[in-house]
Amino acid sequence: MNNVELIQKMERERQELHELVGRYGIQHTLVISKSVQLDQTLNVFQRLKPERKSTV
Repeated sequence: MNNVELIQKMERERQELHELVGRYGIQHTLVISKSVQLDQTLNVFQRLKPERKSTV
């Protein structure tokens, strides 16, 4: 999965999470599961990003 696909997936998952929170509240198991899924996708994205060197 390339960066563009990952970004699109993150956005979809973020939107789904927002909808679930609105429907069920923040502590519902579906909301927590979606949040974990989004976290995992964000972690994959972070690992794939090239490291930035400090320019200070």
